[in-house]
Amino acid sequence: MTQGTVSGAPNAPTVFSTFTGRDFTVDGYDIAALGPVARGDAWLFRGLLDNTLQFSFLDTAPQSFVTRATGPSQLIDRLEVWVQPGTSVAFAADNFRFTLEGETAQVPEPAALPLLGLGL
Repeated sequence: MTQGTVSGAPNAPTVFSTFTGRDFTVDGYDIAALGPVARGDAWLFRGLLDNTLQFSFLDTAPQSFVTRATGPSQLIDRLEVWVQPGTSVAFAADNFRFTLEGETAQVPEPAALPLLGLGL
């Protein structure tokens, strides 16, 4: 398959990195292609750690927003997102979710509210 330049398409990736120098994982994102003839749009995701490729995958955008709940579990310090346009009027990725190295999701303690009520 040959791919030429598409008018208005970016010729460089969107890059995610932390300003703290900490590594992170990609936990998910939302993706969509929009328009009456939406097909063929894809996003190339490349995760790097110390400039070494850790993962690379292509995700084809469906015609309505869809949530990708899990991402690659490898620690990275740079995420590149390349757009590979198809025939859509517009395409979008949103709600990127990341976890910094050494952090975990906070889960509320189930007994916290009843104990607070007893204390009052």
